[in-house]
Amino acid sequence: MKKERLLWIPLLIATVSISVLALSFFAAYTEAQMLDVSSNIYALLRTFCHQMPSHCLWYHNSNYGVCSHCFGIIGGFAAISLWTLLKKDAFDLKVMVVVPAVFVSFVPLLLDVFVEAVNQEINPHAVRILSGFAAGGGSLYGVYFTILKIKLFITKKAEGVRMTKKVIGMAIAMLMVVPANITMPLAYAQTGIQLKRGTPVAMRVTQMVSSETSHIGDLVHLEVLRDVTEDGKVMIAAGTPAEGEVVAASDRGFIGEPGRVGISVTSTTATDGQTVYLRSTLHREGQDKQTLSLVLGILLCFLFLFMKGKEAEIMSGSEVKAYVDNELNVIPKG
Repeated sequence: MKKERLLWIPLLIATVSISVLALSFFAAYTEAQMLDVSSNIYALLRTFCHQMPSHCLWYHNSNYGVCSHCFGIIGGFAAISLWTLLKKDAFDLKVMVVVPAVFVSFVPLLLDVFVEAVNQEINPHAVRILSGFAAGGGSLYGVYFTILKIKLFITKKAEGVRMTKKVIGMAIAMLMVVPANITMPLAYAQTGIQLKRGTPVAMRVTQMVSSETSHIGDLVHLEVLRDVTEDGKVMIAAGTPAEGEVVAASDRGFIGEPGRVGISVTSTTATDGQTVYLRSTLHREGQDKQTLSLVLGILLCFLFLFMKGKEAEIMSGSEVKAYVDNELNVIPKG
C-alpha cells in the first residue's frame, strides 16, 4: 500500500513519543540531582500519566515521569512509527489480518491489569512495559492502516478532500486517548493566593512502616508538621492529614541481608479543600550482618549463613521534608 505522502504523521508521533520517554527519565534524573526544573517536568508529564510512584521505574530514589504501563505504550508508539517510516511495505497486509492483530495486541495489557486487580499487587515492571508496548504499537498501527485505507478509497473515488482531512484529524485525535489511566488536571478558576511549586512542607509519619509487613503500594498516613504560609496567610494548616505510599519493601534475608523499606509522600489538602500534590521519598535499611554471617559461617559453622539481617523500619513520628508539586491559587480561611 502506498504511503500517499503521509510520512509526516508517523514522523511527528515518533518525535513526540521519544521526547516524552526522554523527559520521563530526565524528570527522575533532575530530581535525584535536586534541580528545581524537575517539578516543571513532572507537572508537564502528569498530562499523560497519573505518575503513581509504585507503578513507575526508579532512578536513584526518584520515579520516572510516567508509569511503566505508559512508558511501554509510548515506546510502542515510537517503535511502530519508526517502523512505518523505514519499511516501505509496512501496510501491505490485508484487513482480515490487521483487525484481529490489533485486538490481540491489547490482550497482554488487559491480562496484566486483571492480574494486578486480583492479586492487589503491582506486576514486575518488565511485564508492564511489554504489555503496554504491545497495546501501544498495535493500536497505533491500526490507526495508521485505517487512515491510509480511507485516504486511498476517497482518492480513488475522487471525493471529499474535506472529508479526508476530517478523517485524518479524527484518527490523530484518537491517539490522545489510548492510555486508559490518563488524567487531565483541571484549572482552579477562583482567585486567591498562589501556592508555588517547590514550596517546602514539613511532614511527619503517623504510623510505623516495616519492611516485614509492608507491601509496595500500601497506603501510608502522614500529617503536616507546621503551618505552610504565604503572605502571612495559612495555605496548609499544621495537623492536616497527608497520604503517601510504600514504594520499596524487601524483607530481610539469609547471609545477613538487611530489610529495606521506602515511602513516597503524595498529597495533602490546602485550607480551602484543594488537593496539594507533594514530592518526597524516605528510605530506611536495617542492620547489615552480611560480613558477620559470612565470616562466622566460613570459620565456625555453616549454620551462621542462615543468619538474617535486621528489618528496616520507618518509625511513627519520623520527619520528612516534602515539596509542593503543583501550582494552585488557595483561598485562605479567615
